[in-house]
Amino acid sequence: MAKPNTMTKPKPSTTDRRSILSPLALKRIARTGTGLVLAAAFGVLVLAAGRHERGRQCGGVDIVAIEPTDLYFLDPADVKAELGRLDADTFAAKPLASIALNAIEEHLESLPHVAEAEAWIGAGDRLRIRLKQRKPVLRVMHSEPVSYYLDIHGEKLPTSPTFTARVPVVTGIPRHDGEAMAAAMEEVLALAALWQDDPMLEALVEQIHREEDGSYVLVPKIGDHLVLMGQQGVAPEDWAPGQWDKLQTFYRDGLRHTGWDAYRQVDLRYRRQVVARR
Repeated sequence: MAKPNTMTKPKPSTTDRRSILSPLALKRIARTGTGLVLAAAFGVLVLAAGRHERGRQCGGVDIVAIEPTDLYFLDPADVKAELGRLDADTFAAKPLASIALNAIEEHLESLPHVAEAEAWIGAGDRLRIRLKQRKPVLRVMHSEPVSYYLDIHGEKLPTSPTFTARVPVVTGIPRHDGEAMAAAMEEVLALAALWQDDPMLEALVEQIHREEDGSYVLVPKIGDHLVLMGQQGVAPEDWAPGQWDKLQTFYRDGLRHTGWDAYRQVDLRYRRQVVARR
């Protein structure tokens, strides 16, 4: 009688077990390989895009807007001339990567008539510029042949040979005494701030002269009279609102019956009354 086979089936070696991969492991390897391929492709695209970006050139300059549109201190030709100071070819065909937009904005904002500048690269790889001009509120004229504009912040703006802003003219401002000049400038700007809030006054004032004692003589655009204003030792923002109100009431209720040329002088310096002299 044959003896039963007691031999056991050989076990796979450790090496054989490691060489057998589960489906989950195969998926992980496939994902890893796909990720490496995608990463390599992305790197190629980034390098290609970088080379393309470095190769882009400026297609020209567009002056999109110069605001406000009723001020003509600057025109597109002036702006392009200023850009020409930064680049002889006005950035035409210049690599976009070498154009410093911040430097362009800073240069344009250094111009006396420019309050804000914006530069960007737009469609067609063209350099685009938008400017906001400072708005003059007064024109200062000294006894010497010196004249300039002031904006509401007291910034001086040069006059233009081709454009005159329609703003009140201020005379009588001391020029050679720096401290007195600064104080007088502060006063007339306080008056101008009041005009900005009242369209009637802004349209009314043609000229305002500052006397040595700090009072003011206003020359209206209509009529043939002078208006005396001021209060010695008191800041304009304290006396001007009440005197403006008296002047408007006088124009509305007084001159309506007599006409604009009935008086040669209207004095607002008295409290609670208007003194009109023929």
